Amino acid sequence: MLGGRAYPLSLHPITSREFLSDRKDSGLESLIQLGGLPSVLLAHSPQRILKAYIGIYLQEEIKAEGYARNLSDFSKFLEVAALTNSEQLDFAGVGRDVQLSPRTVAAYYSILQDTLLGYLLESFKETRSRKAVVTPKFYYFDVGVCNFLSGRENLASGTPEYGKALEHFIFTELIAYRDYCDFPFEIFYWRSTSQFEVDFIIRLKSKKLIGIEVKGSTHIDRDDLKGFRAFEEEIHLDRKIVVCLEKTSAGLMTNTKSCRPKSFADYFGMVQFFNNDPSSHSVFFFHTCQLNRDQVHP
Repeated sequence: MLGGRAYPLSLHPITSREFLSDRKDSGLESLIQLGGLPSVLLAHSPQRILKAYIGIYLQEEIKAEGYARNLSDFSKFLEVAALTNSEQLDFAGVGRDVQLSPRTVAAYYSILQDTLLGYLLESFKETRSRKAVVTPKFYYFDVGVCNFLSGRENLASGTPEYGKALEHFIFTELIAYRDYCDFPFEIFYWRSTSQFEVDFIIRLKSKKLIGIEVKGSTHIDRDDLKGFRAFEEEIHLDRKIVVCLEKTSAGLMTNTKSCRPKSFADYFGMVQFFNNDPSSHSVFFFHTCQLNRDQVHP
């Protein structure tokens, strides 16, 4: 094929900006609970559609293409991979749960990537004083598919399960935005061997760094930001973002100025969100589908 005649295009589940353009607050909850597959979001029985989606995937992608010899084993693996979604890869641990060898589990994760059902999130390894872990994390391509496979329905706000789903949702938004926008950026997570962590580290083409923490709780205090502080002992973050259910930033940090709330989709889906020169640290507080932007000065 002659150069210039083909252009790779990645298509993702519906993003918040697409889905929330004419909907109210409940629209974002639908994305966190059900994911972004159009047929699922529009269905009267979303769980039935998700079940059919997994069945078709197993039959037409895995069995027909000969990816896995044993569909029963692979089906069990899908469920355990969903339960450990957003966690560091542990081939031996997953293998014990599904009674498969670590080598087979590793091959199954590769199948999920090859069939575009999942992504690996690499760790940010450039800290020296606090040694970083190097094992990548795994995320399914869609929150709803993961929730279905792990048996999570009607997630209650403020629970650990809701927090994991919210983090997963933010990851899918980042991946989609990275692939749809006109400028590249890299996505990592950071965790030290002493268990300090930042959920997402964004490195822009300009080499500036953005840290994102996702919390599914309604109350955030300084202890929830210890990952930021540990990271910045060595490397400066040009912008810090907290996505959470906190309605106010009162008492969280000193010298905090509250500005007019903007919708989550408007902030998260605009080029300016990443392109603006971050002259001061920013903390975003997310409530339902609203973000309250506060400029936090060190």
